Amino acid sequence: PISKVKTVSPTKIKNIKDLPADFFMDYVFATKGKYGVYGQPEDVKLISDAVSDKDKSKRQLEYKFNAFTPNQKTVAKRLFVTGTLVGSDVFMVVAATNGNRWNSVQPMLQEICDSFRAVPAPKSARPMKRGKEIVEDNSK
Repeated sequence: PISKVKTVSPTKIKNIKDLPADFFMDYVFATKGKYGVYGQPEDVKLISDAVSDKDKSKRQLEYKFNAFTPNQKTVAKRLFVTGTLVGSDVFMVVAATNGNRWNSVQPMLQEICDSFRAVPAPKSARPMKRGKEIVEDNSK
């Protein structure tokens, strides 16, 4: 099983449920991402998409797809991507495995996603810098 945390920003969305499912798919399956580096994944299917009952700021999507290996063979994969919105940033954790192992490791992957948290950083008097861009804190 593989778990990876990804941060995407900025977004103008104020609620995680308002993000289209394609937002998550575009980052998880991008050609620069984990599953698109050897070719665009095939047969990508969204299995489920739900906001957490316990934490309304968390959203979990489940995907089933075929990924390419370095020698251009396809491998069936399944994954959960759990996203949470903190300010204008979306933090995601991706927990995945091969399709033939899904039934045995799915509970562990679910536990990983359920335990994922992202919280705002403490306020600072210093301006934040994102790359070369200075981000103003207008929340005061």
